[in-house]
Amino acid sequence: MKSNTKIYLIYALILYLAYVIGSVVGKYIDLIKEWQTLAAGAMALGGALITVAVLISQHTFDKKKDREEKKKNALYMRSLIPDSLSELIFYSEKCFKYIQDNGDQIPNKPSSAIDTLKENIKFADVDTSKNLFEIVSFYQVHNARINSYKKNNATNKEENILYDICLLHHYFNKLFSYARDEVQSVKEIFPTKNDMEYSVKNLIGRDHYYDNPKKYDDLFSKMESHRKAAEK
Repeated sequence: MKSNTKIYLIYALILYLAYVIGSVVGKYIDLIKEWQTLAAGAMALGGALITVAVLISQHTFDKKKDREEKKKNALYMRSLIPDSLSELIFYSEKCFKYIQDNGDQIPNKPSSAIDTLKENIKFADVDTSKNLFEIVSFYQVHNARINSYKKNNATNKEENILYDICLLHHYFNKLFSYARDEVQSVKEIFPTKNDMEYSVKNLIGRDHYYDNPKKYDDLFSKMESHRKAAEK
């Protein structure tokens, strides 16, 4: 009987030890599983972070490349402006002569030259783009006015169109410093009194003007009156 009791006790002890060991091992197994889950999550997170870093790096590279490409295009378009301005100024001189001489043939429009200014609107800074747009718009208004000049019966039509031409000449001349990269932006384009006098003299032709300056006093006075009126 005693021997059976001992056996039962041994079995009970074995079962208890098995239970204890199983519990301990189970906890370690659960812990290992938890660590595996955490490790897998950490690896997934690390992989995601690496992917994001690669994407950000690629995006930064693409933006830099895009900026460089735009800058190259802007410089290329800007390099075309001086030749276009020379053509546009020559056009304003022909318009001036057409009005002064009461010519028969309206000067041909320099379409490709004005298109260059239009294209530069896309690449210039905000201030310059606004002023380029204003110049292009005024050029179009001027063309409409000179096309209908001879049909216009207004008493002051000549001085009005001459002021348009002087202003147009000034606008084109104003862009040269930007076109030559002497300034980075065109912020103010409305002419001063000196600006207007400079354009009038160049449109008359400096040789003609200095031969008889007094002859053109009335023209200078009228152009200044128009400039002051527009300035207000």
